[in-house]
Amino acid sequence: MTGSKKLEGRVAVITGGGSGLGRATALEFAGEGAHVVVIGRTQATLDAVVGEIEADGGSAQSFVTDITDYAPLLEFMNSMREQGRPVSVLVNNAGQIEPIGRFLDTDPEVWKQNVMINLIGAQNTARAFLTASDDISNCILVNISTGASKVPREGWSSYCCSKAAAAMFTQHLHSEYGDGGFRVMGYIPGFVDTEMQEKIRASGINEVSQMKKEEMISPTIPARVITFLCSPDGAEYAGQEVSFQDEALMARVFP
Repeated sequence: MTGSKKLEGRVAVITGGGSGLGRATALEFAGEGAHVVVIGRTQATLDAVVGEIEADGGSAQSFVTDITDYAPLLEFMNSMREQGRPVSVLVNNAGQIEPIGRFLDTDPEVWKQNVMINLIGAQNTARAFLTASDDISNCILVNISTGASKVPREGWSSYCCSKAAAAMFTQHLHSEYGDGGFRVMGYIPGFVDTEMQEKIRASGINEVSQMKKEEMISPTIPARVITFLCSPDGAEYAGQEVSFQDEALMARVFP
């Protein structure tokens, strides 16, 4: 492992950590000295990420759970504190794009599930994280956001609505706890080459589905931005929702 170890001593939880942006962020965090916990619903994919990190000399573990269920999350966060490894960084990365389709063509149960994951799940992890903390001033939270939270996209009614609510959740947390030193931020990573984008392309709905795989960026790029935001250098971005289109930020991450 090499680097400046900007997250040395931190215990970081990443939801949706088994693939895509979550996996890339876990690898970046571990490279900067954090003990990484990847959370998801599939043991095999989480174990693969843990294996990658450990093979490179890093420290990691997995926790299999459904983030729409609050109690196991709180129990886990409390257990980490009791073991002397309190979680101080959380990346709410888990998300769901489905159902894709015009509103009346979608399944209401899948629509509800989308909100449960993108909004309630993010709320559950944040609540468990902060409730279990003995020092909220040392806590950092990044909620992965999207440009779809700001404008409607055909076929994405539930995703746009749930992500818009999640973006407001970031603002509320900052307004209520930012004065105490808690750093919460939103980050819009742009068009990243992940499984979600594969589902979007397969749908053929709206202009985003027409983007080619070659036009997408590697998950490593936003993962490095998230790592920067969680480092001491990212403190000035507290309370903000920053974007891949922020040229000043990108210049600092990739000088």
